[in-house]
Amino acid sequence: MKRFNFRLTSLLDFRKYLERLARKETAMAYKDVKDSQKAIEELKGRYIKTASELDTIVLKGIKAEELQLYNKYLDMVDSNIIEENQRKRELKKILDRKIAELTKKSVDKKVIERLKEKKEIEYMEEFRKFEQEAIDEVVLLKKARELNYESASKNQ
Repeated sequence: MKRFNFRLTSLLDFRKYLERLARKETAMAYKDVKDSQKAIEELKGRYIKTASELDTIVLKGIKAEELQLYNKYLDMVDSNIIEENQRKRELKKILDRKIAELTKKSVDKKVIERLKEKKEIEYMEEFRKFEQEAIDEVVLLKKARELNYESASKNQ
């Protein structure tokens, strides 16, 4: 009997490859979201630090032009925080899409893997039956020889 050969092996390999790509893309999207979160936290820290510096400087006295510069800087940092929050929301949407794609790719791969396992189990059952039939045939031939030998020795 021939050894087990799964005809969809190339398809299974391709599906595994697609799943690996989807995992990589999902990981990159996750990293982008985390980087965006980190940037937001950095901008918030910069805003808080500058605002506290401004409070300290205002108590000591500050020129109007400098105050305007500080306020413009704080407004710019605030708008950057808003933009980065919007970017983060978009990146989260992309991440959710990538996760859904990864889930689909994993399911597709798993379907082929289960089919392979099922076919392998069927093959093993068929192989066991074939092997059992061969063993039974050997036993029958041995028994037939013994009976033939006994009948030949009785006739002499």
